[in-house]
Amino acid sequence: MPEQSAVQWARRHIEAGAIVLTPNPSWALQLCGELVDQAALQPPVHSVDDWLKTLWNDAALSAISPFDRCALLSSAQERALWRYVVEQDETIHGDAAAALARLCQDAWNRCGLFGLDWSDAALNGYRFCSWAERFDALCESAGTLSRTRAMQLLIEHGDALAGSLSGAVLYGFVPEHADEVEPEPTPLLRELIGRLTGVVQSAPEIYAFAPGGDIEIVEAEPCDNLEAQLRTAARWALAHPDASMRLVVPGLSGQAALVRRILRAHLPEDEWTVHTPMALSGTSEFEHFEEWLHLAVAPISSERLVRALEEFFGHCCDGPLVRQYDRLQRRIRSDRRVRYSLRDIIELLEGESSELVQVLAASLKRLRRWPGRAPLGEWAQLFNAEADALFRERTDTRRQLGALLDNLWAMQGVLGTLEFGADQGLSWLCWLADAQRLRLRPAPHARIHVHEPLTAITRQVDCVWLTQFDNRHWPTARRFNALLPADTQRELGMPGTSEEANWNFAVHLFGRMAACGSAVYVSRNASEGISPLVHAGRCRVRPAEPIAPPAEVPAVRTERLDSLEPLAMGQGEALQDSYVDSLAWLIADPLVAFARTRLGVIPHEEAMLPVNSLYTGIALHSLLQSLNPAGRAASAKISDVKRILSDFEPNIPQALRAPFVELLDESLCQWVELQEGGQLVEGAVVEAVEHTLSGEDDFGVPYTVRLDRIDKLPGGERLIIDYKSSFKAAMPAGDESGRLVFSDMRQVQLAVYADLYRRQHPDARLAGVMLAALNPLEPDATPTLTGVIDEGYRDDVIGKHRRVVGVDMSAWLDAAQQAVDELRERRARPDPHAQGRGLPFQQDPYQLLRDWGST
Repeated sequence: MPEQSAVQWARRHIEAGAIVLTPNPSWALQLCGELVDQAALQPPVHSVDDWLKTLWNDAALSAISPFDRCALLSSAQERALWRYVVEQDETIHGDAAAALARLCQDAWNRCGLFGLDWSDAALNGYRFCSWAERFDALCESAGTLSRTRAMQLLIEHGDALAGSLSGAVLYGFVPEHADEVEPEPTPLLRELIGRLTGVVQSAPEIYAFAPGGDIEIVEAEPCDNLEAQLRTAARWALAHPDASMRLVVPGLSGQAALVRRILRAHLPEDEWTVHTPMALSGTSEFEHFEEWLHLAVAPISSERLVRALEEFFGHCCDGPLVRQYDRLQRRIRSDRRVRYSLRDIIELLEGESSELVQVLAASLKRLRRWPGRAPLGEWAQLFNAEADALFRERTDTRRQLGALLDNLWAMQGVLGTLEFGADQGLSWLCWLADAQRLRLRPAPHARIHVHEPLTAITRQVDCVWLTQFDNRHWPTARRFNALLPADTQRELGMPGTSEEANWNFAVHLFGRMAACGSAVYVSRNASEGISPLVHAGRCRVRPAEPIAPPAEVPAVRTERLDSLEPLAMGQGEALQDSYVDSLAWLIADPLVAFARTRLGVIPHEEAMLPVNSLYTGIALHSLLQSLNPAGRAASAKISDVKRILSDFEPNIPQALRAPFVELLDESLCQWVELQEGGQLVEGAVVEAVEHTLSGEDDFGVPYTVRLDRIDKLPGGERLIIDYKSSFKAAMPAGDESGRLVFSDMRQVQLAVYADLYRRQHPDARLAGVMLAALNPLEPDATPTLTGVIDEGYRDDVIGKHRRVVGVDMSAWLDAAQQAVDELRERRARPDPHAQGRGLPFQQDPYQLLRDWGST
């Protein structure tokens, strides 16, 4: 029996995701039994025999799903699954080795996996047959192998193992007794760990963190944003036509459509593919799928149905699928039906001629026949089998199907983290990870793959391009940090901080990339994020060599933007695709040139203008398209449009200036009509545009604010509208307690607006301040009514017409009013030169507001 000290030592590292390497398999199984018992996993076991019977007995397994069986081997808290590599020695008899082989094969047959947490399996999208087969072969032959020869076999198969193990894993050697820890791993063990992880152990209890200076971090050309970084990476790919490449884009799930658009503008579509990642926990943006896939229980709203269909079709890069979604969402929006049952949705889909939609409708019919909660795994099998059989011989349609299944795969990865019973959402993950059925990608042979960080570090490529290194975009880094033992965190310093999470994750990420033989390129802001690694001597940074533009450029379809048909509301993604598809490397049409430079999607450095404001893209969106007045409003100001024109005009060649200005004037007139007459709230009328309020009498200094717009609601109340350039800027966040949390002072500015308006218009009833945003790069954004809301109007105005902010407004109202009171009491002074821009205060009167979000 292992000593308790050794069990505790092993448990600490196994819970961090360590592989168990031990010369005694019987001791390893006893250790596993001890750990399962100590971890209080259900059902509790007290011996190796009970442990094996509990896991692999048919009767016991019949009541739980495959992934629940895997969870019995895990820490049961979505940490990495325990991975057991049992190193055999000459004392093992053939029967014991055969039993272990059967155990491994049974795990593979029943679960589809061995030694991997289901969330990691979904994240990487692989089946681990090579791992199971190598383990099986090793166990079968272990009776005649020495310990050294067994390790050599593992080393020989290291490539297969490294290609199937998840990236976020720590590896270590577990001794039989705690006092037998070797001061340094043996050369064979070091080689094995190096082959599996690409990193080298520096000490037994500090696991494999250091690339040891063997990896070069190449600083890319200066890039200010994701678009510029992707353009630079695309230029690298064009300059190296024989090299494979992975673009690592943190936060890819929210930017996949944008990444596709940019790549499509610069590279042939068969050169690249975007692997949409799955969230590591059930996030609110995917919650509507819970209703979509439980239609047998309850109907869903028409808006939720549109959003569900958008996830099915809207992110596909294939034009027919995008147009299919457009037709469906137009039919839904033109229908006055409020809620859709499963029968209604089937009728809707059956009205379409697309064969793929017909397959979906047919499989939904079968979904209706199952009582209660639908067994999603069975439905997935039916859908996949029918679709695969229908399109087996049709390459073009298989490509479209692959794009759809790519989104289904990502969707179900999120669903797997929600509350589902046996044989439902989790069992679908088995099918979605099955390479034989679902590995239908838009570009299966592409040499450029765009991934989230964790999915980029498992297969060999020539170049990995890390676009960002910012803790705001690295939930995987924080997740990885949670895997580390407490003493290791203390060893690394700053336990529990985002900097530490980045540090740990970066070391492992770069180490795995180096093991794959990759050159790692990072942008300048990314190299700043890894500076602790550089200072610690664990990697080195050298400047990037200039990348010459390619001799030949891909052919890109061109169109005149002014010839595009106006697009109705809800088609933001298709609109943006039209923009990008219309871009050419050679600027011919001046209007196209204007769009390209302002949207920031052209690779010509000489054509780029130093414009930082996102208002530019929004103003273009308004200038070049006459939106439906009843649809979403343009969130740019007339003054911004004029400023853009004045900034850009000197850059226009004299010969092109007249026709260019003529086109813009025409579009500007259309936009002004929308600005002055478009409705944001049903029944409202525009009362004033760019209304000014003087604050001199109130604050003791000459101070003027400019309200973008004031609307009069049907009941006579006034609504102040403040346009924002970004949807995120207009949407407040909620903390865990449900209160609003703000990152800057602009909400205080809204409070000033409301306070000044009430005082200078005492007879007017103010409903609140509306933050309205429509960024063409954020097609899901809709005008959001938030701000200083009088509670008496909350249900009337917000609830009926716009998205409800599901947070407690009272704390925000109190703090905003407190800030205004400080201004009036002269404890702070507004900046008379700000004129309503940004934060109009000369000094910071609101330290209390900085602490507000954390109290």
